[in-house]
Amino acid sequence: MIAIGIDLGTSNTLVAAFDNGEPRIIEIEGNTMIPSVICIEETGGNTSIGKAALDMWAAGDDDDNIFRRWKLKMGEDHIITKFKPGGEKSDEYIITPEELTKLMVEYVVKQISDGYDGLQVESILVTVPHGWRREHPEKCRSTRIAAALAKLNGKPVNVQNLTVSEPVAAAAYWLWVTQKNIKSADFIGKTLLVCDVGGGTFDLSLVLVGDTDKPLDVIDAANNNYAGDYVDALLCASICTKFNQAFNTRYPSDADEILDKVTTGEIAWIRKWLETCKHDFKETLTLRIEQTINRNKPTEEVKAVTESFDDPDGNHLQVKMNAEEFIACLEPFYAHGSDLVGTFLGRISSDKRPYAVVFAGGGSRIYGVRDNIVKPVIEALFSPEEMQKVLTRIKPNKGKMEHAIVLGAALIANGVVTVQERILHDIGIVFDIDERFAKGLGLPVNTGKILLSPVIKSGCPLPAIAKSSDYGLPLTLLPGEVINIQVVIDDDSSAPWIQTWEVSHTGAKKEQSVEWVAEADSDGALNLRFRSSKGHEIKIQGKLERRKTGKASIVIGRTAGEKASPYTRMTPEKLCEAWERIGRKAWHTMS
Repeated sequence: MIAIGIDLGTSNTLVAAFDNGEPRIIEIEGNTMIPSVICIEETGGNTSIGKAALDMWAAGDDDDNIFRRWKLKMGEDHIITKFKPGGEKSDEYIITPEELTKLMVEYVVKQISDGYDGLQVESILVTVPHGWRREHPEKCRSTRIAAALAKLNGKPVNVQNLTVSEPVAAAAYWLWVTQKNIKSADFIGKTLLVCDVGGGTFDLSLVLVGDTDKPLDVIDAANNNYAGDYVDALLCASICTKFNQAFNTRYPSDADEILDKVTTGEIAWIRKWLETCKHDFKETLTLRIEQTINRNKPTEEVKAVTESFDDPDGNHLQVKMNAEEFIACLEPFYAHGSDLVGTFLGRISSDKRPYAVVFAGGGSRIYGVRDNIVKPVIEALFSPEEMQKVLTRIKPNKGKMEHAIVLGAALIANGVVTVQERILHDIGIVFDIDERFAKGLGLPVNTGKILLSPVIKSGCPLPAIAKSSDYGLPLTLLPGEVINIQVVIDDDSSAPWIQTWEVSHTGAKKEQSVEWVAEADSDGALNLRFRSSKGHEIKIQGKLERRKTGKASIVIGRTAGEKASPYTRMTPEKLCEAWERIGRKAWHTMS
């Protein structure tokens, strides 16, 4: 029996186990990376997964039933398509990102059980982008739940009850390797900046290194969507521009537009161009530039790459790209990346600035990630001598960059390294107060609303819980009465996002006491529950989820998305002080 880590990437899926004291990649069908592509036949429902499906996608075959990049839509109640594989009278097969994730996990586990010395998988641990945990934790939960729906030989696959952020898993691996060669004490109490560039996302995490018996601790995280696929699209956009100039065609010359049209299948044939740009320009020129630099020679001496491109109308163009053109094409990628790293480190206090930088994800191998994105920001924060140390304390192993995440996941899955995920924003509760309550708390009688924050504090270990009884809040309902409870993602003190949930009296004839319970689960996803004084759950409709990017929010009920009404901010400590001053018992008697 083995525990495995699975890196369910936007572009590729990787699997690793801990075997004979070492984490190692498990090859599936002879490959260390399985393309995250699935083809489901509309008639019969048979599936092709991995390289076979990718080849079909690149050729533009059966486009409506080939699925990729579904990871970006996890946890959004998104239906990709639906059809009846058994004919018109058969049940409808609904294809969602969660269904595709389940199929990918089933495929991986079956391949391991059939080929990895026949060993059975005891449990799996899945990784997620760390940006999700900050802005969209329901995506983390959705991924874990989808993986747990997978079955092998009719039995459910055992999924560990947490997801691990991809950069954190990478940090676990690099630190494990590094501490085998140098004193681990060198890193204790220090922070690592992890730059994880995948196919779909560029993730940053700041991880605090604990002592030998303490976990890796996450301090903060950020991300954007300008990663490896975006670079492919930038290169493809340059080809489209040359084609338009040569043949007066009107192919899209914007990278975002190309990605959109390729994803929707509007221009399926251009996928071949993307694959050529990825392998023959991005990967080949990156390798040649680095080899030239390592020999202390100028990039002008890098041998150019020439490739042929054909469109459906029979037009043919040979494109020769040298290092200078390649680097120029990538400038928007560098700009987005530098802005992400600069903004992220700019909000970190000086005592938490990174002691070392590590890289993960296949996209980290793209030329310029280190020198054109990360290095300029580090240079602005440190002296030249210290900057060099920060960039070199952990030696990069380019051959392991794309494997670091899943190798770290295998270490964590087997308990070799432990991690502590934390909630990365304050959670607050808004409630209405009457004049008597306001006066008792020493507030103006026209206060109206109080924002009690944080009831769950940023940096609190996950899972975390807060409930109204912690503060002795008098929350009662009369027959026919409705109260408003508002949950807050308090990540912007000047304009937090606040959404309202109406809680109604259950219909009994007597006054009813109600307790609210706010929980952030092991993934950071929030749940809101209400209980009566007798401990009975009060049913509420809808669910908590996030829809906004940039500003995190929870969508609750029909009035979701409303900006905050005027309110008075109060910390739980101040509320407790007020209660002591009033005397809780006296207040309840007066109420």
